Amino acid sequence: MTPQDSDAEIEIDIPQLESGGPPAAEAGDDAFGAIARGIHGILDPVCRYLCYAAAVLTLLMSIAMVVDLVSRLAFSNPLSGMIELQTFMLVFMAFFSIAYTMLKNQHVSVDLVTSMMSARTNSTLQSVFSIWGAFLFGAMGWLSASRSFEAFQREEISDIIRMPYWVLYAVVAAGTLLLALTLVGLLFSHLSGLFQHFRGHAKFWTTLVAIVVLAVAGMFSGLALKAIAPDLSSPAVGILYTVFLMVILLLGFPVGFSMAFAGLTGLTFLIGSDVAFNVTKINTYDSVAVYFFCVIPFFLLMGFLILHAGIGAKLYNAGIKVFGRLPGGLAVGTVAGCGGFAAICGESVASAATMGSVSIPEMKKYDYDDSLATGAVAAGGTLGILIPPSIGFVVYGIITEQSIGKMFMAGIIPGIILTLGFAFATYIQCVINPKLGPRSEKFPAHEIARSIFDIWPVGALFAAVIGGIYSGILTPTEAGGV
Repeated sequence: MTPQDSDAEIEIDIPQLESGGPPAAEAGDDAFGAIARGIHGILDPVCRYLCYAAAVLTLLMSIAMVVDLVSRLAFSNPLSGMIELQTFMLVFMAFFSIAYTMLKNQHVSVDLVTSMMSARTNSTLQSVFSIWGAFLFGAMGWLSASRSFEAFQREEISDIIRMPYWVLYAVVAAGTLLLALTLVGLLFSHLSGLFQHFRGHAKFWTTLVAIVVLAVAGMFSGLALKAIAPDLSSPAVGILYTVFLMVILLLGFPVGFSMAFAGLTGLTFLIGSDVAFNVTKINTYDSVAVYFFCVIPFFLLMGFLILHAGIGAKLYNAGIKVFGRLPGGLAVGTVAGCGGFAAICGESVASAATMGSVSIPEMKKYDYDDSLATGAVAAGGTLGILIPPSIGFVVYGIITEQSIGKMFMAGIIPGIILTLGFAFATYIQCVINPKLGPRSEKFPAHEIARSIFDIWPVGALFAAVIGGIYSGILTPTEAGGV
């Protein structure tokens, strides 16, 4: 289900079914499509404006971080309660945006297997996954609402800024319930596509029964396994549900949803359903309300601001002017640009998307081999996870309780080596086979110098982030906010 822009008429994309079948009808031609359209029409404006609020909160978090830093460094007077405030704003930001991310189909999933499936099979699987997701997040929402009511009765408040905890738990409940309703709408959208394909014949109802059976089997797999094999050891259960996790990941269930669903169903076997749901009740909020996770939206915001400021294009422009006359120079410049963008973004997908949008058209203009062009972007994009400030380092450091600053410093030399290795491999391929990547025109020295000067903000930003962390002036979270 893909919502259109706010000013456009609301439409729902019914999944296109396998070639040779009848064309999918517009949503609303059957009861399933009408329900999907109705749910979407209600949820879209609500989720969209909540997502706008989340974006504003992210910016306010950064501003508050800078104000606190200035107050601490200039006046030796850090603002009281800043860690609590940032953590609570992170909770609002995360749960305000989770449902709209689903509406835009932007939750991370693996399409390695689903890309080879017929659309009918894919829609059937996605229907099952939608039921699982609605069950999972509906349960999270209900449990969080219960926790909110309990916190209200007990008058629980935070230690410093005196924030009522029931408000935070209510936000978690609202966000997860909106996500559950979004998945219900997506379920009806897929069912509408299947109904149109089968034209309401008996095969549709057979498929619907199969969807329900698979969904129920997955949701109650832990309890069923407990009844069938009560003596199964914990390691065996762990292996079994790890395999289950990998299977549903490959079949297209979003990564975060897959981990939560496999974890919940596995826990129902190991510790019983009551305890498993109590763990879920606590962790739905507690796993997000971690101050150090604030660095993730900060670095992502920095990446998007840099993207729209045109820094990516300037990096690529400098790369092709410096390396353009070499065999495969445009591809070498792409790798160098990816390395530079990684140094200010910290995220692989953003690096690849940004550099790919400016480099691939230019390489096609010079008749570069498609595999070399896309390979340079794909390889260069991976540098975002290694060159600091890498979000991967941040998450790993938080989970393993390691020094993020030391991890950043440890990533610099390997990142440079990998960048040089990618560039050298590209150059050697094009020396051996010049048709892969022809030389571009030669640029005058003053243009090369100007293009290098134009990317000075990249060096300044990298120096500020890494220098601030390594010198001890900034924490990684503060560096991201700045």
